[in-house]
Amino acid sequence: MFQSEAKTLSKSLLEKIEFVFQYIYEVNEEPIFHPGISEQKVLKLFQKLGLTPLREIIQIYTIHNGVDLLNGFFSMNSIERVAWIYEFYGDVRKDHEEINRLRQEEPGFRGDEFMWSENLFPLFDYNGDVKICIDLDTSELFSFELEGNARWKLAEHYETYLDAIIYMIENSYFHFYGTEGTLGVREEFWKITLNKFQIDSAW
Repeated sequence: MFQSEAKTLSKSLLEKIEFVFQYIYEVNEEPIFHPGISEQKVLKLFQKLGLTPLREIIQIYTIHNGVDLLNGFFSMNSIERVAWIYEFYGDVRKDHEEINRLRQEEPGFRGDEFMWSENLFPLFDYNGDVKICIDLDTSELFSFELEGNARWKLAEHYETYLDAIIYMIENSYFHFYGTEGTLGVREEFWKITLNKFQIDSAW
């Protein structure tokens, strides 16, 4: 059961997130909101990774330790899932670098960089491949696609993107497709919002 006191938009970043979760919960029965965990458990992961967390990330996980089926194939990763992603991506990077090393003498071969790095915290997951990441150093928001080894910036700051989502909620831009269990936005509404908030990409 989802519970929230954030019924209206607040100045608090955390309450903005709760506002979005509350809206999704009210229109879609599919999401599974998992109970939060202690701050100590969240910090333990960051300490293990040698990273400094954003305070808001810690707070999010004390409320919800992941949300499954947040929107179709889109989910918020649990802290356990995040730990697995870091381990898996670390192994993928090692393999990537080893392939570059072994093939560096081949005529015409051009090695490339693995486009994910530890400072990109994978908060959300889309379809098991694309991760929506917050840069822990700059607060920028990125998408990373493992299959294509591609990274692109969504917004200069994750809160800007969040404000854009709230703007679309308040202006009734979202439409719920009940048979698919998803929320969607028409392309022209996305274009209006991207321009208004100077966001680089929708996803």
